[in-house]
Amino acid sequence: MNDKKRNLKMTFDPNVINHLGIQMYSTLPPVIAELIANSYDAEAEKVEIYLYDKDEKKIVIKDFGHGMTFDEINEKFLKVGRNRRIYDNREKSKNDKRYVIGKKGIGKLAFFGISKNIIIETIQNNKSTSFEMDWDILKAESKETGKYTPQLLFNDKQSEIKQGTIITLSKIERKSNFDSNGLALSLARTFQVFDENDFEVKLFYNEKEIAESPIKNVKI
Repeated sequence: MNDKKRNLKMTFDPNVINHLGIQMYSTLPPVIAELIANSYDAEAEKVEIYLYDKDEKKIVIKDFGHGMTFDEINEKFLKVGRNRRIYDNREKSKNDKRYVIGKKGIGKLAFFGISKNIIIETIQNNKSTSFEMDWDILKAESKETGKYTPQLLFNDKQSEIKQGTIITLSKIERKSNFDSNGLALSLARTFQVFDENDFEVKLFYNEKEIAESPIKNVKI
């Protein structure tokens, strides 16, 4: 397959990015909450969140859900405002395992509220696709047309991992260090799904997993 002949494309009203992608998600908890919701809807049983602030600030979110193919990235993830309940005519996740908790496709822009650079690697059936989204480039490209072409890093690359998604957030302008305990408590107040036995979220701070929280299935 020749990746040069295939492009990823995001189409949207440019005002949506500013008003919903940035203004609604200017702090860490709602951003992470949206990404956890995506992982839950992808039928992941475990999500790992890594906060780094020793040198350059970076956040990595790993889940073990069903991942996405190249076409699914284009047709589902990169369509801003896509409501799966309408497009897919269903209330449940891909394999009917859960009722979906994600909203109308706006939350996928949440990471731009705190980060200007995002790299997503998503794996399905041991085939990995990765692409990069840059806020400054997105603004420049979409100013007139409302279209943006993320940079495709690789497609259908063989992976040892069967399925899942890894999101790396960088170019984070936050000045203070991350508060892992505060984040975990905020997330626990947000989600009832943490009470489910087949869904667990672990939080790491500079690679160290902090002591387990008394809140069920949330580790900080």
